[in-house]
Amino acid sequence: MHFDFKEFDPGSAAMAVRTAREFRRNVKVIFDQVPANKDLAAAHFGANTDLMIFSATNLIFAAELFLKSLYLVIGLKPPQNHNLWKLYTGLPKKLQEIIEGNFGAKFAALENKASLHIVHARAQLSQEEFESAVSSERKPVKPNASGSNTGLRQALKETGDSYQAWRYLFQGLNNGRRQQVLHLHWPHLDCFCGVVDDIILNAQKQFAEQHRLD
Repeated sequence: MHFDFKEFDPGSAAMAVRTAREFRRNVKVIFDQVPANKDLAAAHFGANTDLMIFSATNLIFAAELFLKSLYLVIGLKPPQNHNLWKLYTGLPKKLQEIIEGNFGAKFAALENKASLHIVHARAQLSQEEFESAVSSERKPVKPNASGSNTGLRQALKETGDSYQAWRYLFQGLNNGRRQQVLHLHWPHLDCFCGVVDDIILNAQKQFAEQHRLD
């Protein structure tokens, strides 16, 4: 499937995409050290809570910037919110299918696909209480228009606007909440950032080629 970027000016997204790359680069070094085993990954972050919060906040923000860069590339004004799912589903359907097709191929080749589900609670939870809390917050989504489901859509929906929650996690639970479930789909989000970056680079090439021909 092909998306024609030649009528747009990718240069308008230059600053946003450079910033996104820096945020992604700064946390990729950390995530590359995380064990592929889910239990070991949980133990790793459990012993390094500060790194977990730093990494989650910056990776989610990188994904947001890549998405908003893509809006600029295709000539749309980026929505003013931090919700990855809303930003993603606001893109043209054809572009979503291209992203998911490219994502599926790249994600399948990854060795580490472990996501973490964190319950921020006022009191210690039993394993049963933890699993119940996570299960109640899972957000399954329908496959895309072509029937494909790579897990990307669920990862983006579950991440949603949790950028704010991760960013202010140190302040504790607000509004009398007993607990809060946060999903850290770092393999999905990092792969997603790479896929969107590749699409933007391709758009820049298409635009440059068009102007050489002109």
